[in-house]
Amino acid sequence: MSIRTLTGMRIPVLLLTLAAVAAPTPGALTAQAVAPAAGPTRLELTHVTAAARTAFMDGVMDLTNVYFARGVSRMEEALRLEPSFGLARVLWAMQAPMDASTRATELDRGVADAARGSVGEATFAMALRANRLGRRAEAQELFKTARALLPADPIVANYASPVMVNSTEELTMAYRQLTVDFPDWAAPYNNLAYNLYRGGDRAGALVAVKKYMELAPNHPNAHDSYAEMLQWEGRFDEAVTHYQRALAIDASYAAGYTGIADARQQQGRGADARAALTDGLAHATTPVAKAGLHRQIALSFAADGNRSGAETALGEAMKEAAGANLAPLTANLHRDFAMVNAMTGNSRGVAGHLTAAGAPNPNLAGQNAMLLAVAGLNAEARAALDGAMQAAGAAQAFYLTGHGPVIRALILVNEGQGDAAMVELAKGDITLPTAEAVAALAEQARRNPATARIFRDRIMSNSTYAIANAELAIARALAARVR
Repeated sequence: MSIRTLTGMRIPVLLLTLAAVAAPTPGALTAQAVAPAAGPTRLELTHVTAAARTAFMDGVMDLTNVYFARGVSRMEEALRLEPSFGLARVLWAMQAPMDASTRATELDRGVADAARGSVGEATFAMALRANRLGRRAEAQELFKTARALLPADPIVANYASPVMVNSTEELTMAYRQLTVDFPDWAAPYNNLAYNLYRGGDRAGALVAVKKYMELAPNHPNAHDSYAEMLQWEGRFDEAVTHYQRALAIDASYAAGYTGIADARQQQGRGADARAALTDGLAHATTPVAKAGLHRQIALSFAADGNRSGAETALGEAMKEAAGANLAPLTANLHRDFAMVNAMTGNSRGVAGHLTAAGAPNPNLAGQNAMLLAVAGLNAEARAALDGAMQAAGAAQAFYLTGHGPVIRALILVNEGQGDAAMVELAKGDITLPTAEAVAALAEQARRNPATARIFRDRIMSNSTYAIANAELAIARALAARVR
C-alpha cells in the first residue's frame, strides 16, 4: 500500500524519506552496505528480554510494511515488557499520535535508553530521531555511521537508504540494491514496486509486488499493495478480491476497507464505497482510526455531491477527535469541512472553518488559499496566497512552489480571464491534477470546449484516485464544472 494520511494525501511508501544533503552516489550506498565493522554486524538487542525483543521485531515488521497502527501497538507492548527499551521507544515515538513537544521528549528518552545497547543500536536510534525531527544533515551522517557499524542489518538498511538519495531515480536504485543485499527481506520489494510504478515501469512494478506477496504472504499489506496496483491498472474487481484477502488475514486492517472503497468509488458506486468504510468502523479501535474512516465517508458523500451526508460524517469524526483531545486532528477536520463546502458549492461554509483550522505554516496557508479559490472567494483567496508567499519568503514552501500559480490561475478563471489563467499555470507544476482541472476551466472560459473536455476526462479517468486524496478530490470537483 501507499501511505494514506489523515491530511488526505496518498504518496508512495517512502518510509522516513527526506531530501538529502550532499548525498552519496548509488555506488557509495552499496559500498556502505558492505563496509567492514568491528563487533556485531546486526542489531542483537541482547540487553532486553526475549519477549520484548519478539514484540519489537513484530512491530518492525508492521512499521516497515506500512501497518502503522499495529506496529505502534506492538512497540507499546515491547515497552510494557521493557520500559527502558530505547530503540522501541524511538520507533514508537516516531509514529504514535502525540504533540510535537511530547514527541521530541520521548525521542530523547529513547535515544538515552538506547545507549544501553551496542554502539550501532545507539547510533541507529540517534539517526532515526534526527530524521523524524527534520535534522537532515545530521540524520545522513548518523545513518552512514549506523550502516557501517551494522552492515548486515536489513532494518537499519531499510530506514537509512531513502534518506541517502537526491532523486526518485536514485531512490529506485537504492531500493533495488536492498533487494540484492537482502533478498529475503520483504519491505524493499514493496517500496521498489511503488517507485517503479510511479516511474512508468508498470510491468516491473507488478513483478516486484508479486515477489513482495511471495515473501510476506501472511501480511495484509502485501495483498493490499497488489490490490492497489491492480486498481491503478483499472482492474477494479480483481483489486477488491485482493483487498478482501488482506482483510481475511486481519479484519482490523483499515487499509483493506479504504482500498475497497476507493475501487468502488472509482466505479461510480459511492454507496458501496461507504458501506465498505462503515464495515471498517466496526473494527476500528482508536479515535484516530475511527475519525479517518468517518472522514473518508464524508469525502465519498462529497464526491457524490451530498453535502449534508458529508457534514454529518465529518461531525462524527470531530467527536472522535474531541473525545481524544487531538487538537491537530480537529484542525485538519475543520479544513475538511471547508473542502467539502468548497467542493459542493457552499462558499458560506468555507471561511469560518478555515479560521478554526488556522494556518501555522505557509504550506497550510497555501492550502487554505486553494480552498477559498475553489469556493470562488477570490479576494480572500488572493489575500491568503499573498500572505502565505510572504511568510514562506525566499525559502518557498513546497506546496506553494507547485500550487501557487495554480491558485492564482483558478482565481483568474473565476474572474473570467481564461487567457491570463493559462499564462499563470505555466509558471507552476503543470503535472498536478488541480493544474489540469484549472486548465480545463480556463479552456472552457476561452471557448475551447473540446480541449476543456480532454483535460476533464483525463482527471475523471485517473485510476490512482483515492477518496482521501485531497488533491484529486479537489481536481475532480473542479473538472466536474466543465460542461
